[in-house]
Formats: sequence, structure tokens, C-alpha cells
Amino acid sequence: MIKGTTNRRYSAMVNLDINFAPWLSAAFGVTGNVNERQYNQESINPVDYAYSASRAIPAFNADGSPYYYSKLQRYSYGHNYNILNELENSYNKQKQSTVSLNANLRFRFTDWLSANAIFSYTTSSTDMHSYWGDRTWYAAELRDSEYGMPPSAESVMPQGGELTFNNTRNSSWTGRLQLDANRYLGENEIHNISGGIGFEASSNTYDGYNRIDRGYFPDRGMTFVSGINLDNYPNYKAWISNNVPTLSNNKANVISAYATASYNWRRMIFLNANARIDGSNNFGDRANDKILPIWSVSASFDPAQLGFIRQATWIDRFILKASYGFQGNMLSDQSPVMIIKKGPMDDYFGEFTSTVSRNPNPDLKWEKTTSVNLGFDIAFLNNRLELEGDVYFKRTRDAFMTKSISTVNGYSSYVVNGGNISNNGYSVSITGRPIQTRYWQWSVSGSFSRVINSIESLPAGESYNLQDFLNGNAIVKGQPVGTFYSYRYLGLSPIDGGPMFDDWYDHVDELIGLSKYDTYTRVLSATGSREPYMSGSFSTRLRWKRLYVTASFNYSLGAKTRLFGMYSSSAKSYSGANIATASEIRPELNLSRDYLDRWQQPGDELHTDIPAIIPNGHPSYFKYINHWSTTGSGSDYINVIANSYWDMYDYSDLRVVSADYLKLASVNISYELPERLISPWGLSRLELHAAGNNLHTWCAKDLKGQTPTQGGFTTIQLSDRPSFSFGLNVSF
Repeated sequence: MIKGTTNRRYSAMVNLDINFAPWLSAAFGVTGNVNERQYNQESINPVDYAYSASRAIPAFNADGSPYYYSKLQRYSYGHNYNILNELENSYNKQKQSTVSLNANLRFRFTDWLSANAIFSYTTSSTDMHSYWGDRTWYAAELRDSEYGMPPSAESVMPQGGELTFNNTRNSSWTGRLQLDANRYLGENEIHNISGGIGFEASSNTYDGYNRIDRGYFPDRGMTFVSGINLDNYPNYKAWISNNVPTLSNNKANVISAYATASYNWRRMIFLNANARIDGSNNFGDRANDKILPIWSVSASFDPAQLGFIRQATWIDRFILKASYGFQGNMLSDQSPVMIIKKGPMDDYFGEFTSTVSRNPNPDLKWEKTTSVNLGFDIAFLNNRLELEGDVYFKRTRDAFMTKSISTVNGYSSYVVNGGNISNNGYSVSITGRPIQTRYWQWSVSGSFSRVINSIESLPAGESYNLQDFLNGNAIVKGQPVGTFYSYRYLGLSPIDGGPMFDDWYDHVDELIGLSKYDTYTRVLSATGSREPYMSGSFSTRLRWKRLYVTASFNYSLGAKTRLFGMYSSSAKSYSGANIATASEIRPELNLSRDYLDRWQQPGDELHTDIPAIIPNGHPSYFKYINHWSTTGSGSDYINVIANSYWDMYDYSDLRVVSADYLKLASVNISYELPERLISPWGLSRLELHAAGNNLHTWCAKDLKGQTPTQGGFTTIQLSDRPSFSFGLNVSF
């Protein structure tokens, strides 16, 4: 909880069960809640500020007044900034109310045949107010002047603050009819047949209203400024002319039918089949693709029920299982025909305007996925040892992929059926109970799983851009899904300390005419996958009389990650400029200590890989700020390899480290007081418990405190922090 924020929730619930007759009963329920929150603006989150701001910045002057420093953003000069002032003069307020009604009629025709009729309705309303006061740095940037000073002619908010109002109304209903059967047949009821069939319909309606107003004074009767001579503020005048409310309305209807059937013999052999189809009113969908099928069949066999195995008293359970399933999928935002969005009157042309909302994609087919699962479940020695294993094989044909195209088509990408994906894996879990006595119990359990996926077909040459390869979003034949590529780092220049790479500059002719796919798979190197090849967990539980201690661990093996950016566009400062220029090594920034080890003079390249800071005006500035593939030789014939050498540094193989880890995820301790001690107090149970989460992570030292699950694919952020809780459970 951050100081100054509030979160209040009030809930109520009423349930009513009625038995009208032996064959008819009903259950009715009403729930409602009201939630009121007040919290800070997202851009001034105190936790983020504490992480990114220099520890040397004081909050107050010696006389107790707020300390301000100049912060840049929109202009070449800054305005006064103090995080406490921003928090005090801004807010987000939210009020939400929800009411839900549900009814369930249960019909029992015979002892083996029954039915249910279920209906539910929910309505909710949310009002949000977001405010930036005129005393904030945010307002000073829009006003282009400090608080109390005359606004600039370039101002887009001459007076007051900014208020954003957002209102949403949502209502939904669901109706379901279901018939269930469950019957035993044969001598000693050795056969059991069960199943069900049902129909479901649902509808969801959403209405939204959003508006931004400037010139708001909440402390002056909640009024807005008026009478401003707009000719004195042309930018504000232009903003007003284009600032219109946004209304949104959406309605989604879904109808479904489903069926299930199962059979078991002597509780030894189980057979099961499931099927479901869903249809919706998504506007623009193909008529024959509105109904999406899902079906599966499964079977299991328990050899432990066989007579000769049952005689082996050391076997408690032995189950073999298998399943096969199919699923068809079609993207709801794709249409075989062009969809036009009607717009308002255009003042220049004097006519109504329309824009393309969805481009046609008539050749797109279903994405089809089939899966096979095999497994076993076995227990020994009075369940002291349990072992379970599963293996699955999943194949996706005609997988959806986004293909980049020339913007002369009117749009830059479209979805195609671009490939076949193989996704296989297995998992094993084991539980042991070495000690089971009256006062002592100790159990240990663990699991591990591995995923093996790859692309079986070659993607189209222009399907993925440079950033897709760098971030691991590109699908590459023969490589696991999630494989990311990096630049080949060679070292630092002994002349100016800039980074050097193998970027094919010496044989650029070999890149002429190549597709993006061929270019990037040659120039870049595959440096690992974001996804581990094996992961799992294990835990242990110890009981002594009424004292319980539980600990759980998580682990991951095989994944790689990038260190947080230092020089490239992924390491932007407040102004949005490249942090590698000297003008952006600003005193208010909480910069990495790695900069202390940067190259500063010839010879440093022998013992450091941190580049020099090369400011604008340095003879080598333009050597590194752009890459030769964007300006110069071959730029008209080859794909852009990098935007700058600073980008290449942060996305180089030098910055790739192991993401293997072992985490102590949680420890829980609880103790129940004996009844003889608490019964005189009128208590039936009293338990004390304490818990800790995210207690410690063992990982590569190269991460330098960075959490293994974070990386260059995300912005710089706090690592996982430990948390602790203490509690008391009392029963009367």
C-alpha cells in the first residue's frame, strides 16, 4: 500500500434454496459490491521513481520547502519537478458497482436422469476520474511555464489542470440448459454409463464514454476556464478543435452446444468423449468459420484392479491413460471482405469521410491443432511413494503468422497461414512420504517438465522484422519457439572506446537482394531461447504433533535472457534521447554502477567491455549514432541491420546471460494450540501461522541482481522482492 492511496470494497450476498417437490428444486442468489479507489497517476508511481531517481535528490530544502529540480521532456529546457508535489496535486479516482443475479432450476426425473436450467445476469458500472493539477510539472509542460507565471504562446493548456473522465457500462447474461444421465447396469453394477448434453447462450454488452478537458479548477467550485482568447494560443486552439469525446459500443453474442459421454467397466477401464462447438456474431467473420469445433476422446486403464496385481499388496494404484483431441481456430479480427468505418463530416472537403477498419483477408483458413497425450499414475507401499508422468505431442497446421508487406498496399502487414508448428513435451512428478508416525510426518514432492517445440516449415521471407528476431518473436525453421538473435560483439575500439561488431560490412555484396529472413539469420546469431527446456518445482512438508513447516522451490533450466539496456533506445532517459550521449548522463538519474567501469582511455579495452560515453560534438559521435545500413553503401539494396551501434551493443551476444535459477518460493510455519489450552476460552481452534514468499533466488552472477525472468525484452524494473505475512485463525 502506497501512502495516500485508498481502496474500499463493500460486498453483500443473499442465497435462497427451495425444494418445491421431490423432483424439482431451485437455488437463487443475489450478490453486489461497491469498490472505491484513489491512487496515483501511473506515470508517477512512487516505486518506479524510487528505482530510477538518484539517491542524492532531496525532497525538501533546509527551510522545509519542497526541493525542485529541472526535468526535461517536451522542450529543450526543463520545468520544476518534485515527486511529492506531483503526488499531492494529482489523482486517479475510481468507483465501481456490480450486481449479479443467478437462478438454477434442478429437475430430477429418475434416479439416473436429471436436468438443470441456469440463468445469470450481471450489470456493472465504472466511473474513473484522472486529474493533473495546475501546480504539477505535467501541467507546466502543457502550459510551457512555471506555476504562477504567464503561459507561453506555445501553450496547449494556458490555465487550470487536466481532467480525464471515463465511464463504462457493462451488462451480460448467460443461459444454459443441460441434461445429465448416470446409470449403472449389469450384475453387481459392473457397467457405468454417464453423459450429458447441453446448450448455452450468452451475451455481453459494453458501452463506454471517454473525454479529456483542460482548464479544470476543482477547488473553485469544480469549474472550467472560459473566455480565453484562443487566438493568443494557437496550439491550444488547435487542440480544442480536435478534442472530441469518444463513444464506444460493443455487443458479443455466443451460442454453444456441447456433449459428453463416458463409460467404465469395473472401475478398471474408462472411456470418455467430449465435443463442443461455439458460434458468435463477430461482424465480418466468414459464414462457415463462425462455428469453431473442439472434440476429444480419452481412455484409462487401471491394471491394479486385476486379480493377480491386486494380490501384490505393495501396489495401491496403477493407471494408464491416453487422449486425442482436435481444435479449430479462426481469428475474430479477420474478415473475408473489407470493412469500412464511417466518419464525421470533413470541414475541408465538405463531405462525410470513411476509413478502412479491416482489410480483406479472403484466403485465410482455420488454424488446426491436434494433440495426443499419454500418461501413467502409480502408487506403492500404502501411498508412501507416488509417481505420475505425462507426455504430449501437439501439431498445429496452417498456423497464423503476421506478414510484413509494403505500405503501398494501404497497410503494413496482414495475417497468413504461414507454417506448421511442432510442440512436444513431458512432465514427471514424484511424491514420497519417508516418515509416517503418530507424531512425525515428512513428505517430499517434486516435478519437472520439458517442452520441445520447433517450426517444421520455412516462414515467408518478409514475415518478420528486425525487432522480431532480436526479441525472440520470429519463427525460424529448425529453431525452438522463443529463440532470439543477437549481434556478434568483437570488442571495444582502442581509439575511441566505441563498440565493434561483425556486421558484414566487409562483404555487404552478399546481402544484396536477400529477404529479411535470410538477411537476419545470416548477420545475427541465435543466442538462446526465452523459454526453458526444463522447469519444475519441489517441496517438502514436516509435521511434529501440531507444528507444520512447509517449503517450496521453483527451478528453471536452459533459458537465456538479456541484461537491461545501457546505451540503446531501450535505455531512454526522461527526455527520450539516447542515454549514451554525455548530455543525458543527468544528475537526477539513478544510473548503473557499470558506467564507472567504462572505457576512458586507450588500453582500457583490454579489461572492460563497457563502451565510452561519446557525446554530441565528439569526433566519433556520428560514427556510432547511425549504422552504415541506414545511411551509405548498400542501403538501397539491403535490409536495415541496425539503427545505431548503441542498439547493437545492448542487443549483442555480450549482453546475453543464463536465466537458470533455483528459487525458494515460499516457507510456511503454523502451529495449532492444543484444545485443552483453548477450550476454557470458548475456542474450538486457534492457529498461529507465518509465511514468506520470494525469499531467495540462486542464479548466475552475471545477472548482477537482475531477476532471471526479466531481461532486455522488458523495461528496466524492480526485481522480485520478498514478502512476509503473519496470521491468526480462530474458531468458536
